[in-house]
Amino acid sequence: QELIKIRNNSNTEILSLGIDGSGDGYLNFNSSPGVINTNAGDLKLDPAADVKIDGASLMIPATEKLYLDGGGNTYITESSADRIKIFVGGSELVNIIEDTTNVFRLSDSVKGTFGNADDLQIYHDGTNSYLKVDYSSGGTTRTSEINMYDSSDGSMKFKTDNSSTGGIEFHTEGTKILEVTRGGDASLRATSKLYLDGGTHTYIHESSD
Repeated sequence: QELIKIRNNSNTEILSLGIDGSGDGYLNFNSSPGVINTNAGDLKLDPAADVKIDGASLMIPATEKLYLDGGGNTYITESSADRIKIFVGGSELVNIIEDTTNVFRLSDSVKGTFGNADDLQIYHDGTNSYLKVDYSSGGTTRTSEINMYDSSDGSMKFKTDNSSTGGIEFHTEGTKILEVTRGGDASLRATSKLYLDGGTHTYIHESSD
């Protein structure tokens, strides 16, 4: 049942306010686009239940923000064409770019983590890149870290801090080939060769015990 109708100068109904068959109130725009303009200040919706959009899309103009904290500093925005940024607490954490390469970018020192306790971490601190595992059990924390590129010397580094052994092992096809112990000793698998000429015919080798 329509309670209020608003018509334009051509006597065309453009807006109606009423109650539907279920007893719910409605505001119906009969022209497109239907515009609510506050002229100044904010438009506030303060319903007792969820706000639902049925059969249509929610469109936000480019560069505007969709706030998730009531208008503070946590929001999603399209900062420029085909570039979405996610800010949390005022800090830019994620940058999604549709381009020839298509990029999902985490900002410097923002960690991509896996596991309920952030056990596996991948991040770049602005200078170096890391793949890191932090595992805690029984009051003991074990950390393994791969520095993919160290800017000081261009090297790739393997680091570990394990309360029991602290060693680093290299495996191929499930078999341990090389181990570096916590004390710094290195050992090759028995019968493996340590080549001194790049892998041709000069090597050190334990053929048997």
